[in-house]
Amino acid sequence: MRKNEIRSEGKNRCVGFLFYYEKSDTCVIELSPEVKAEEAPAWFRPFLEKKIFTLDPVSSRQFLESWSSEKDGVLWNRSFEPDWLKERKKRHLTQAIYLKDARFYLTFADGRSGAVDLTKELQEDKSFSDLLKKPVEMKPARLSAGGSVLDFGSGHFLMSRELYDMPLSGILPEDARAFLQGSLVDVPDLCAELGVSRQYINRRLQEEGVQPFRKCGGNNLYLRGDVFPLFDY
Repeated sequence: MRKNEIRSEGKNRCVGFLFYYEKSDTCVIELSPEVKAEEAPAWFRPFLEKKIFTLDPVSSRQFLESWSSEKDGVLWNRSFEPDWLKERKKRHLTQAIYLKDARFYLTFADGRSGAVDLTKELQEDKSFSDLLKKPVEMKPARLSAGGSVLDFGSGHFLMSRELYDMPLSGILPEDARAFLQGSLVDVPDLCAELGVSRQYINRRLQEEGVQPFRKCGGNNLYLRGDVFPLFDY
């Protein structure tokens, strides 16, 4: 994952941060709530005026592809993260388990978790009409862009900022099996989902001291919510 601070022309104002995730070829821009629309490069002003501080992958890529330092600010490679960005990341998803129909079990970085029915949200976007006709095709939905995006594939996605304030509920009895199956993941599953090697995954698990939920010989099972935050996705 690459992270660049976006600074206004003159380099005296942090406008936000651009995150690029190589493995999923996805980028997301996080705008600072401390910058006023009139202080930002013109490209960002419509978003700031609407109080949209996390740009979706499509808008973020459009910015990156059209970026010019003369009119859109300067990109600096920075490891530092301001407090507002750390707080916003707490609303990112760490887990999204498909249950049934358009229901998912979501877990956010700050620990908030529960089941949510996305039918209403998906109905508002006509591009999701085919998925709603065959909701089981939502099952492969995965997190991307550091958990700021729930990606359904084929250009369909929802942002974690749209999901965080939705009311969450408990697991229905008929969802219990799907929840348990979706909560557990083994190393081959991680290799397939993240596009990385078994050696890399085992090294990261060892470095972070993640313990398996269940030891199964050479193919241990881990809680999905424990392992996915360790990787760029």
